[in-house]
Order: sequence, then structure tokens, then C-alpha cells
Amino acid sequence: MKKILILIVISASFIWSCKKNTDDSSTVDLTYNYFPVNIGHTLIYDVDSLVYDDNTGHTTIDTFTYQYKEIVSENIIDDEGKPAQKLLRFFRKHDTDIWQSVNTWIESRSNLNAQKVEENIRYVKLVFPLNATKNWNRNAYNNLGENIFSVDYFDQPFTVNGTVYDKTLKIKKDSSINAIEEIRGIEIYARNVGLIYFQSDSINTQPNAPPSTGTKSRGFRYRLKLKSYQ
Repeated sequence: MKKILILIVISASFIWSCKKNTDDSSTVDLTYNYFPVNIGHTLIYDVDSLVYDDNTGHTTIDTFTYQYKEIVSENIIDDEGKPAQKLLRFFRKHDTDIWQSVNTWIESRSNLNAQKVEENIRYVKLVFPLNATKNWNRNAYNNLGENIFSVDYFDQPFTVNGTVYDKTLKIKKDSSINAIEEIRGIEIYARNVGLIYFQSDSINTQPNAPPSTGTKSRGFRYRLKLKSYQ
């Protein structure tokens, strides 16, 4: 009887040990890989920008196209005393041009969120763990006013510049689309890659003053599409 009791205890201990290993939090998908921070991670984008100008009494549209590159260059401690990375930024007009340095931003990723400091303004880019019901204030750490982003879809395929990314995350900000204004913001991230698509529209349309007819618009449309990464 004593031997049987010992075997029962050993068996129970083994089962509990297996259960603990199965439930280990290290196996939980915390979705951090939507925002890679490894040194050397490089993203190159094609950028299209349309600027609407109505200063002459009618709308003129200027088109700008160029390429943009980001490189995670080194680990640092940011001005809040937290681990972060330097993000080197470059620009060029055409594929054959030499990259021109723009400036340096700072990015960081904690177990709670991913942040970027752009032109000395801190933004909350993502929050973790990500899921289909997440929303957050992108301007939580600056004084620009509330700017709510929410998850539109999660782990779905998306194609950019002919490349299919199997698991992507789409987030969007609160939009305002009507006869007078069009304000829209969309970002799409891919696992182990980061941002692959960015769209920002801010257009204000007003009727021309008499005796002119029609409407005039001012604002911009901005598109950033991933070309390559490493």
C-alpha cells in the first residue's frame, strides 16, 4: 500500500510539472514581433505625397515621390532612463541616387507598448499584447490632444508592392469623412518586419466665393509603401 501511495504522488508531481511547462508564459504570443527592434533592422519605402493648395483661388496639386529608409542603429538609454534604440533616417529621390541623411529618431519597445520619438515628440505606436479589440491614445505622452487608434484587423494577409505578407495588423485612427473634410489615418504592420504601409489624408474642401463656382481644396495625401527590408 505504501509503495502504491508513493507511485501516486510521483505521478501527480509529473503531471503537474508537465502542466506548468505547457502553461509557461514564454509560449504566449505577446505580439512584440510586429515592432522589431533588433540592431541593423532596415526598412526601405516608396513614398508618394500630394499637396493640395487653394491660395490662388482654385486648387493646384503638387506631387512628390521619393524613397525613405530607416535603420535601427544602436541600443541606448533614452531621456526617460529607459532602454531604447537610435533610428537613423535617410532619403533619396531615385533608386540610383545616394542616400542622404535626414536625422535620427528614437524608438523603444516595452512589455506594454512601442513608442517613437519623432522630432522630439513621443508617440505610442502600438500597445501589447495586440488583439482585435485594442485601442489607445497615440498622444498619451505629448500635449497634442487625444488621438485614438484602434485595431481594424489582426493577423490577416496584405500585399504591398507585389509582396504578400501573411500576418499583418491594420490599425486606424478616428476618421472624419464628409462633404467638407476628409481625415483618415491607416497603418499596417507585418510580423517580424514592422510598418509596411502608411496612409494619411487631411483634405479640407470649401465652395468658391461668388462669382466663382465649384470648390477648392487644401491639405495633403501621403502614402508610404514598403519596398524592401532586411
